[in-house]
Parts: sequence; C-alpha cells; structure tokens
Amino acid sequence: MHLPSADESMPARDSVDSTEVTSGLTPSAIGTYQRDGILFPVAALSLSRAERLRESLEALEAQLSKTPAPMRWTNLCFGWAYDIAMDPVVLDRVEALLGPEIIVMGSNVFCKHPGHHAYVGWHQDSVNDGEDAAPAVSAWIAATDSTRANGCMRVIPGTHRERLEHRNVPDPANLLRGGRILADPVDERQAVDVELRAGEMSLHHDLIVHGSQPNCGGGKRIGFVIRYTTPAARSRGFPVVRARGSAACPQLELAGRPPDATPEAAFTSYLAFAEAREREIARKSAAAGSRGG
Repeated sequence: MHLPSADESMPARDSVDSTEVTSGLTPSAIGTYQRDGILFPVAALSLSRAERLRESLEALEAQLSKTPAPMRWTNLCFGWAYDIAMDPVVLDRVEALLGPEIIVMGSNVFCKHPGHHAYVGWHQDSVNDGEDAAPAVSAWIAATDSTRANGCMRVIPGTHRERLEHRNVPDPANLLRGGRILADPVDERQAVDVELRAGEMSLHHDLIVHGSQPNCGGGKRIGFVIRYTTPAARSRGFPVVRARGSAACPQLELAGRPPDATPEAAFTSYLAFAEAREREIARKSAAAGSRGG
C-alpha cells in the first residue's frame, strides 16, 4: 500500500459529499463548480480500490516502458479502466453537472516520477480537442496522493467562461500533445493547487485554465483522468462509451465493455489500438500542415 513520504503528507479534511450524501452533488457544490470551473476534493473511490487502480496503472506503465508519456484510451481496452469510468458514484457526481445523458469521450493516465522534469503547460482542454458545442467535464481521479510537492494539478479559478488563444511550443517535458499552451502568460499568483488524497477526485470544466509542475516529491503522482460529455459531442474518430441515457448520437461510434482477457492479450489489443490511433493522428496533423503551408 502507498504510504506518502513526509513532503507528500496531507492534512485530514472531508471530501465533498463524502459522508451523508451518497449520490449527486449538493446545490452548494454545484454552485462552486459553476462559479470556479472546478470542484474538489470529491469522494470517488475507496482506498482499497484506489490502490488496485494504482497497481493496474503501474503494471501497464511497466509493460509500455515509457516514462512519462500519458497513456490514452485505456477505458476502451481494459476492463478495470472501463469499470472506473462507469463507476456509479463517479457518474452520479458527473450527472449533477452534465445531466442524465453522459458519454465517456476518453481517458488519460498521467504518471509523474519523482525528480523527473515532466510538467503540463497552462492550457484549456477544449482547445486541445477542438471546437465542440457539447459541454464536457473531466474527472481527475487520484490513484496516489496528489500534492503540491509531487506536482498536483493547478488551476486558475473562473477562467472557464471564454476560450483563450493558444500556441504550439514543442517541449519533450510537456505532457501535452504537441506542446499546445496558452499564448499569453498566466498570473500564477491566482493559481490554486488541486491537492487530492488517493481515491478522491476533482471535477473540472473543459475551459478552465490548468497545468502542473514537475514532481519534486518522494513518490509517484498518478492520476486517472476521464473526459465526460453529452451525446451532442462531435466524433473524434474513435469509439466512445455511453455511460447513461439513450439520446440519439448517430455521429458517434459507441463501444461496450472490453472483453475479459488475460493481461497479455489485453495489453496486445491496447498496443495495437493505441498505435493505430497515433498513426491516424499523425496523418491528420501532417495533412493539416500541408494545407496550411
């Protein structure tokens, strides 16, 4: 079991709706999200389930032998990742913000190793994913404690009301694909550290400005991030999962739970899917570049 080092330890405090409320969010919590563009800490997983999630993510990372590149699309290839994305407690919280029609657009795993220079530049999620009229909420679930020392997510509250200009600044240390960051500097005096204990999550709007610094702590910082939207979302060219509801979405390719398989078979399937997706992304990027140049 993960035991935080001294510089990662966190003071005890209650998560949003962690005791009496077992589903949804209180009006006060919803108001906080609407005002700030983020809500945290929110109860999500038990400590034992967070530990199992960490074990699964670390096993996948070890097979990939890549540090610290994000691991995408896990919910489409691994039953354990699909089950986290479809967890009723998580979905109840998301439904309070998005409504009863919920689509799982995708998932990312961000693992920062202590002493590594990896960071996430200031950005808005919706800008990286392109224009979309559908609302979106990201659930950032902590598989380990996420603290200021080990590079927790940081946000600028209230920046979710407008789309800001971005630019591409390639940097191998930036975990964002293509190095897409805000064009203008951020006043970091306004930044808030989104510290979470293992099993807690934050819920953030797809327009809130956020990023994170390198891990200067003594242990890994691992986050499992799930992007939720509605059936009005445009297709990204890969399957998505209907979590709740029944509204028509003919533009989307819907997928179900990955079949049960041995860890080796599941990993082989994931690798093939991820490599095909990366080739397609590279092809589209090259095509866009040739049109622009």
